[in-house]
Amino acid sequence: MHMMRISKTVRSLSSAALLVLTLAACAPTTPPGLDVSTQNPPPPTTPLGESPRVDLGGRLSLIQVCAPTGGNCTLAFVDSLPADNVPKLVSDYFARASRTPAPQVTVESNCSPGWVASVMSEQGSVLGGGLLHAQAAVCGHPTSASAINKALDVCDAKTSGGCRKSTRIKVVWGQWMGNKLAGRDLEPGRPYEAWSYAGGMGCESPVPIVASASCSNEAAQAVRAAGVRFP
Repeated sequence: MHMMRISKTVRSLSSAALLVLTLAACAPTTPPGLDVSTQNPPPPTTPLGESPRVDLGGRLSLIQVCAPTGGNCTLAFVDSLPADNVPKLVSDYFARASRTPAPQVTVESNCSPGWVASVMSEQGSVLGGGLLHAQAAVCGHPTSASAINKALDVCDAKTSGGCRKSTRIKVVWGQWMGNKLAGRDLEPGRPYEAWSYAGGMGCESPVPIVASASCSNEAAQAVRAAGVRFP
């Protein structure tokens, strides 16, 4: 099953007030205390089809984590077991890790084995009058390239093609084979980004894409190949 979710916020400098517009009640930034972890140094879902499910004892869930009062949400992946209550598992993790009020947690979908990817896009500038942020995530794809492209397609669909013409972008991806993952036993309920999984890579860069410590040459080539370019 392929999964996607999109969100965006608009910040305007035209007044002292902060104007926030949210698609699907999900913002692309992580609220204070809701730390979505990464395992490498440096968040859908409309089913588009279903891949044969491989039951190797594990489960990967795409979740939305929001502030306790709602809003200011982010997307992430969590390792679980088929019998787990995933929202409770994640809420319990935050209660242990941050000792703050429990976030609101929703399971967007359980992933089929395959490649997962997420995109976070920043468009515009402060001097230009405001910033537009957008986010999308997908899973269950047969290749890393198809996952990256689909995540960008979903993001573009909600921003009139803006994600591939971002000012700054972060694209991360990895592969889940259907097996039980170590995160379930080590830190139950901990959310992860896509690059935490097998073959995980990521690129965070201004556009045009620039290879750097946060975007290797290989990752930069993959993102460029998916059509991310300066307008």
